[in-house]
Amino acid sequence: MLFKSADQFVIGSVTTAKNFHISPMLIGLTVVALGTSAPEIFVAAAASLRGEPELAVGNAIGSNIANMGMVLGLTAILVPLPFRPQMLKKDLPIMIFVTLCAGVALYDLKLGILDGVLLLFGLALFLGRVALEHRKEQSLELPELEDVPVMTVSKSIITLIVSLIFLLISAELLVYSVIGIAGQLGISEFIIGLTVIAVGTSLPELVVSITSVLKGQTDMAIGNILG
Repeated sequence: MLFKSADQFVIGSVTTAKNFHISPMLIGLTVVALGTSAPEIFVAAAASLRGEPELAVGNAIGSNIANMGMVLGLTAILVPLPFRPQMLKKDLPIMIFVTLCAGVALYDLKLGILDGVLLLFGLALFLGRVALEHRKEQSLELPELEDVPVMTVSKSIITLIVSLIFLLISAELLVYSVIGIAGQLGISEFIIGLTVIAVGTSLPELVVSITSVLKGQTDMAIGNILG
């Protein structure tokens, strides 16, 4: 279910981008990035509500490590990933800035409302830059893909939403089953969040990125990781 839903998710993303004349990079940086990060959001929120903050923090830190190391590494091994020079100049500095903000927020060993506002400001800064970039590239022509079917606007959006739902469900099933196994072994919450859950919740990013590059959408794969 994880792999099939990821395949349909990429198809839905690309067809939606084509129907609305949006670049695959923009879709990867926003819709795909936020969509595949939903497992981390759900796990962190549930952990916090259960009074297990170390699980939430470990998951966030570990997932970022897994995205840059595991997802980007394995994807690059499969297919070389050419990318535009402006990504180094514009997107990477924002990612570093948000990471530094997280480090500052965690320095006092507590995350409060002001810390949350600071981190969300980093997200808003990033999305604002993406929106401005899109305005400059509205005339961009998307490449034709042989294995991506032609879909109507409504069908492409439905495919995108339904596949995302199944992608999240399959990821959650995998994560919670692994949590149960790890819990029986007596491993601490932070270590579980930093490793098992982080890798588990990064599986959607991994599957979507690999599926994207196999369909020739390297921009979407890199945008997914940076976003």
